[in-house]
Amino acid sequence: MPEICEEDRLAALHALGLLDTGVEAGYEAITDLVTAVTGARMAAVSLVDRDRQWFKSAVNLPARETPRSWAFCHHAIQQDDVYEVHDARTNPLFADNPLVTGEPHIRGYAGVPISLPTGEKLGTLCAIHDAPLALDESARNRLISLARMIEELIRERTDAREHERLALVARHTHNSVVITDRDGEIDWVNPAFERLSGYELAEVRGRLPGTFLLCPNSDPGAIKTLAEAVRDGTECQVELVNRAKTGAEYTILIELTPIRDEGGHCTGFMSVQTDITAQIETRERLSRALRETQSLMDVIRQHTVFSVTDPAGVVTDVNDAFCRQSGYSKEEILGKTHQSLLSSGMHSDAFWAEMRSTIKAGRPWRGEICNRNKSGELFWVDSIVAPQMNADGEIERYIFIRFDITNRKHVEAGLAASQRQLEASLERLSAVTELGGIGSWEVDLDTMTPIWDDITRKIHEVDTDYVPNMDTAIDFYAPESRGPISEAVAHCIETGEPWDLELPLITAKNRRVWVRAVGRRVLRDGKPIRLVGSFQDVSERREREEEVRLISTRLEVALESSGIGVWDVCPPTGEYHWDDGSRRLFGIADDSPNPAPDDWVNGIHPDDREGVSAALANAYASKTHVRREYRYRRSDGGYRHIRSFGVYRERLDAPPIITGVHMDVTADIEQAAALELARERAESASHAKSQFLANMSHEIRTPLNGVLGMTQVLHMTELTEQQSRHVETIRSSGQALADLIDDILDISKIESGMIELEQRAFEMPELVAMVSDITRLRAQEKQLALDTSLAPDVAKVVVGDEKRLRQILINIVGNAVKFTDSGRVSIDIRAGDGDLVQFRISDTGPGIEPGHLASIFDRFAQADNSITRQYGGTGLGLAICHELVTLMGGEIGVESVPGEGSTFWFNLPLPAADDQDLSKTPVMTSRQTGDDNTGRRILVVDDVQANLMVLTALLQSNQYEIMTAGNGREALDLLDANRFDAVLMDIQMPVMAGDEAIRRIRASGTSHADIPIFALTADATRATRELCARIGATGYFTKPLNLPDVLDALRRETADAPGAGTGGGQSRYG
Repeated sequence: MPEICEEDRLAALHALGLLDTGVEAGYEAITDLVTAVTGARMAAVSLVDRDRQWFKSAVNLPARETPRSWAFCHHAIQQDDVYEVHDARTNPLFADNPLVTGEPHIRGYAGVPISLPTGEKLGTLCAIHDAPLALDESARNRLISLARMIEELIRERTDAREHERLALVARHTHNSVVITDRDGEIDWVNPAFERLSGYELAEVRGRLPGTFLLCPNSDPGAIKTLAEAVRDGTECQVELVNRAKTGAEYTILIELTPIRDEGGHCTGFMSVQTDITAQIETRERLSRALRETQSLMDVIRQHTVFSVTDPAGVVTDVNDAFCRQSGYSKEEILGKTHQSLLSSGMHSDAFWAEMRSTIKAGRPWRGEICNRNKSGELFWVDSIVAPQMNADGEIERYIFIRFDITNRKHVEAGLAASQRQLEASLERLSAVTELGGIGSWEVDLDTMTPIWDDITRKIHEVDTDYVPNMDTAIDFYAPESRGPISEAVAHCIETGEPWDLELPLITAKNRRVWVRAVGRRVLRDGKPIRLVGSFQDVSERREREEEVRLISTRLEVALESSGIGVWDVCPPTGEYHWDDGSRRLFGIADDSPNPAPDDWVNGIHPDDREGVSAALANAYASKTHVRREYRYRRSDGGYRHIRSFGVYRERLDAPPIITGVHMDVTADIEQAAALELARERAESASHAKSQFLANMSHEIRTPLNGVLGMTQVLHMTELTEQQSRHVETIRSSGQALADLIDDILDISKIESGMIELEQRAFEMPELVAMVSDITRLRAQEKQLALDTSLAPDVAKVVVGDEKRLRQILINIVGNAVKFTDSGRVSIDIRAGDGDLVQFRISDTGPGIEPGHLASIFDRFAQADNSITRQYGGTGLGLAICHELVTLMGGEIGVESVPGEGSTFWFNLPLPAADDQDLSKTPVMTSRQTGDDNTGRRILVVDDVQANLMVLTALLQSNQYEIMTAGNGREALDLLDANRFDAVLMDIQMPVMAGDEAIRRIRASGTSHADIPIFALTADATRATRELCARIGATGYFTKPLNLPDVLDALRRETADAPGAGTGGGQSRYG
């Protein structure tokens, strides 16, 4: 057949007008027959378009079309015969096809091309199965016959469409038309007649058609009917077999119509002849196919398990095989449903729903079903359900064909289990060889060609595609190894003796490794045909063995030199062994035998003896280790401290033993006792130091509170200029003493790791302004310029420890002002990398000599003694700054030129605050002055009269009404008898301490249980702060008091008290 180009094929397909048309019963019937005759679950009439395949008819396929690239039919139309794919999963053309990997999970396929008479292949009639499919010759021939029937349907459709088109041009011009006279002799024929009969008009005019067209196969009855109609001048319609001029017979449908004159007399006839040869042949083929199908159904009924149900699923017929398989009689089955009799309960509702939806849609269904017979035994069937339609296209009945596959299922289950075991064994073997680094190899002795696996190549450090030969394989061995391996191979080939050698090898990367090479020969008919073996890198094992030998040697030396003894004991047998080290350790003379086990036990100190014996017995019983220290009395009468350690150890040819070592730890015990005594003394000294610092802080802060408090009160009075200078001198001297105490306490906290850092948001500009304000007065007194520069790239609000940063800045800036006699001090702050902020404090002071720079941040260190004499100070400030910067994750340093000045710098991580950080920032408002505090009553409690005087003077000057008490007991009595708006309570007092008084107030349940109470303490330690929070104090202040802070706190807490004014902003205090 000539090759048809693709464009011509597509043009012929589109010209048919068959694509995207509706369901037609003829096609549906044939695809149903395909599933019946092939056993496939799916079938289709597939038309292959340019980019798709479209199903004119389909059984059990989920879609009407798919991409052409997925289509099996794309390959089938390139064949002239049946195109079969037995198992798509193993076929490289289709293994990854979406129709295979996904719905409808195609496994088997058989397709016959559907062609036009002109040779164009339109598509296929195909059988599709979700399991491997192999057609026998009979099924293949039936599939071909059904494909030809599809072609006839297409040709009939083509003819019908052609007739319709010709009818628009001229009536009946597509058929043969013959005009005769009254006697039936031909007057005229159309070209169609000429083509069909082969006779031209000139040859037949005046002749009777029957004289040259009839043949022996012409039906006499039809001839008689036709003759009578001519005789009677009536219409008739007959089918008649004619013979063409060429001798070919054809069948026509003759429609004879009389031609009448105006009087109604018959004057002749018009015969319209339709060639129905093809239809007759198709009808005969369909009849044959139906007969064959009926024969097939008879065979199926005889040789399969067969049943029929009505559309509701009620059984109407079964064969004997069904009864035998189910165990029910025919009478018991008819009128019931399959599921009510045979259901095993092993299939889901979705399984049955899918089957019902398929067959109710008129499509065949095939699947494997587990049933239960009358006696309760399970059996499996391969079930085919074929819907049968009536003339109206409605389901008339369902035919069930079943094949017993119980034995096959049992075999499959056994095979699956065996396959799983085999796969597991192979996986284990592969894992063992891979984990063990064991490669495999073989040599074909006919070609002397070695074959290496990947592990063997890896050991040789060659590429994965490397192909060795015998010479190169031997050459990989180290020169001293080539002779032994060659001899071993030759000897094995000759005698059959395998080899197992460990030899050095030089890899492709020139690395020397040790390998274990194992090999043997394989015989066929008594002749060696190949060598097989394994290859393993044993370098690490060899290295470990060498390490063990080295360790063993070193251990012998170590044991010999360290005085450690080795011992073995087997409690069940009494077997006991000491080495020379143990004998020396226990003081046994060289010429004396080892002591018996009981003698050794008796040498243990009586207080330790029972514990040692029990530990040894427990270790042996629990198969674990023993560790014990005990005192042992040597032969010289002196006790030594012995530490023994042993482990339980299995032996191949004897009962388990415990092997261990003895060590004389007498010196260690004595040293540990000395160290413990030293540690206790150090802890006692540290505690005494901490207690001393706390007491010193309290004792100094208490009188300082009176001094500084009175100076603050004096500042509120009218003073002369000279008096103000005197008061300021007292204040600055007292503040210097307070700063000294703070420095000492900070150093103590840093040393003990008790320093606390906060991480909270604060405003950088406000902090810089505060530092500038604090140091500016001193700078102005010395006529120094104090410059501050805060770069715009520094975040306005940052997160860090504001208090410690302020302490660092005030310390460094204060030093710069203190040591600079003329010029200026500059504070420069700018952003660094990431979250870093850079601080630089520069001055025009005397500078620092290079020799002093290295120790400038040491404690109690200053540039030289003259500075201490000239400016004073403890030398702790910079040390504290250095420690704080380091704790805060930064770094600090200094640059200086003697005679020109110094620059102290430090960098700190201070990330910009986010919204969450800002929400935690305390609101700061300026102190309110001029508040009207008339009517507010404050109870001041302190056992020091000076402190009472300071607070009374301060508060009365701010319109507060004051009452005082000397201890907590008096405070409780006053609270019970009077109304107060707040309490200032000292913590350390006689009779009743302040913390106890606060606890009782909070627990009293009285109207003043919730009164604001501020604790006053000279102890600035963390423990005191925690105590204040724990007992319920509203806040706390450390002495010496900052009186403005006290006023701020009172204004805030008493803002709503009776008689309160309109002031009272928030403030920090403490």
